[in-house]
Amino acid sequence: MKESDLYEPVKKWLENNGYSVFSEVSPRYSSRRADVVGINPESVAVVELKLSLSLDLLDQAVNWSSRKYANYVFIAVPWNRKGSPRIDNELINYICKQFNIGVIFVQKYKDELYIDDKPYIKPKYIRVNKKEMNFRDTIEKFKQEYINSDLKGGHSGGGYVTQYRVTIERVKELLKKLRSGKGFSLWWYEDGKLIDIRENAVDGWIDINTILTYCETHYASPKPSLSKALREFEHDWCESKTIGRKLHFRFKED
Repeated sequence: MKESDLYEPVKKWLENNGYSVFSEVSPRYSSRRADVVGINPESVAVVELKLSLSLDLLDQAVNWSSRKYANYVFIAVPWNRKGSPRIDNELINYICKQFNIGVIFVQKYKDELYIDDKPYIKPKYIRVNKKEMNFRDTIEKFKQEYINSDLKGGHSGGGYVTQYRVTIERVKELLKKLRSGKGFSLWWYEDGKLIDIRENAVDGWIDINTILTYCETHYASPKPSLSKALREFEHDWCESKTIGRKLHFRFKED
């Protein structure tokens, strides 16, 4: 069994409890991603997945619980009849109860993975810290942009919602439209003059400053960070070259 195999039964369990489910979600002001996030009108639930109970897994769950990013925090591991999920361990029990963390086991019957209706350890409700940008805010802010993209990711095809991916999707859409020249009209005022973005483009090539004029990013230092990301991590669809001593980017045609 792989860790990604746990995603589908956890997703189904959350959906049966009234949640819309997303995977690999990173809230603002956090460098971490939660494996699975469920949201409904009343609450936000986070589930961290691992093949065994470990201090690393507990550390992930404690992070969300102690910083009050979600109303319910769970850890999910496979059930093993030999007793390898050592839930009877006093330290694990203490940490889960101290930080209001729930425990659910992914069980297997024949070839189907499933989760019992009730968690093995039930979490307590956590009042979300409104001073932080929690999971609901992140998903609600970027949901439509995610739906409108063709992005697929996370575990077993779940929605992959991170600030990085949202930033990249914005840039990708801009460069793609600029390269095709279809249904595209973007402009801004500079020194009292109306400027169309195409005036700053050369055969679909556009510099990083113009990209940042249109695309809001999550970076603290947008120019160097986005430039590095496009060159090093997004070169499968984005090409780059220097024009007039400035680095330019363009969407790669199929």
